[in-house]
Amino acid sequence: MNQLVCDLSDDAVTRKMVEEYAEGEEGHCSWVVKHLAIIDKLGYENYLLEMMDI
Repeated sequence: MNQLVCDLSDDAVTRKMVEEYAEGEEGHCSWVVKHLAIIDKLGYENYLLEMMDI
């Protein structure tokens, strides 16, 4: 996980919220990288067709 710029050591609720947000962003970044690789292999039009399940 990326290091946070602020000190959340005495605010457990905010720390948990920020950590969960950061984890979600990491998952989103992984998804984007994966789909960009698929687009690169298939081409954009074929990727769109695949996502439409045609």
